[in-house]
Amino acid sequence: MVFIGFVLITGILLAFAHFSGNIGYFINLDSIFLAIIPGLLFSIACFKWKEYSDGIKVLFSFNIKSMKRDNKTARHFKSLIPITIVFGLLSTIQGLFSYILARRDYSQGLAELSDFALNTTIAQAFVYAGFSTAYALLISAFIFYPIYILKKEE
Repeated sequence: MVFIGFVLITGILLAFAHFSGNIGYFINLDSIFLAIIPGLLFSIACFKWKEYSDGIKVLFSFNIKSMKRDNKTARHFKSLIPITIVFGLLSTIQGLFSYILARRDYSQGLAELSDFALNTTIAQAFVYAGFSTAYALLISAFIFYPIYILKKEE
């Protein structure tokens, strides 16, 4: 159920991206991985692999009645929400800082940049860097939060 909801929401966003210009503008594989990796690494580092895998099973479960509620898994996924969002924001900030410093180094003759980097404006850099935050919000709101809701005991 959660996965279908996520696919529908993502599909709506992709449809609007298509109608507003180009569906490819919304797909940035680097940022997608940057939004997924923090939750996985946090779960491994905190020895919460069992809770993480239990929650991921909920993502693909279509029978709510057979779903076992577990507050440990619910708390873990609730903690993944801010971690993922903050990592997305940090990735966006890092991308912008990298752009600004690369342009500075190029203007001082300290670095060579590709034609793509040279032709990228600050507005485009904001857009590219912002994808990490957008994907982090998407994953947090439409995957992690529903898993938290479904797993918490009343």
